[in-house]
Amino acid sequence: MSAPAIATNLPDWKVLGWVSMTDKRDAVALYVRLGLHPILLHGLLDDGACTCGRKDCDRSRGKHPVSNNWQSAPLDSRALDSALVLNWRYNVGLRTGMQPCGRGLVVVDVDGSRDLLRPVEAEAGEPLPRTLTARTGSGGLHLFYWLRAGVELRNRQGWAPHVDVRGYGGQVVAAPSVHLSGNKYQWIDIREPAVLP
Repeated sequence: MSAPAIATNLPDWKVLGWVSMTDKRDAVALYVRLGLHPILLHGLLDDGACTCGRKDCDRSRGKHPVSNNWQSAPLDSRALDSALVLNWRYNVGLRTGMQPCGRGLVVVDVDGSRDLLRPVEAEAGEPLPRTLTARTGSGGLHLFYWLRAGVELRNRQGWAPHVDVRGYGGQVVAAPSVHLSGNKYQWIDIREPAVLP
């Protein structure tokens, strides 16, 4: 099977500025237009319980995929939209790895301020480039990067203290999803993802 062609007619990434002012259905449509692969995540009920209904769902409340085959399922934007009509509490995630636009996406997940990246940047000898960035519901950061052609980066826990990598086989929660804290995920640096050095 040959690699998908890279799309060149994608809209301007500034459309993400609308995500904080719209609903999850419109956010999914914008992500699809940008060539990304949105997925549905369980959301939160009024009492803070997860929509999955499991009593043991603690750390992943409002963050884990609805579908069991989310890592391999093809993108079906109509099914995503229909599911959000039926359950508006669902959150929205973005699958990392290969995207519908033909590029590999990786997210650096920082559980706190950008200063936590200093050990990584010191080892690399240069700062990570500015890129598409989201503020998480807990106050951390998601830095979105394209992968260079031919590079496949998988999930990596503990790249540095409080810094993980979400690559092939991973996912992250995306705006305008709601965190257990009540805060929404939001885009804070809107631009096309830079290429990870």
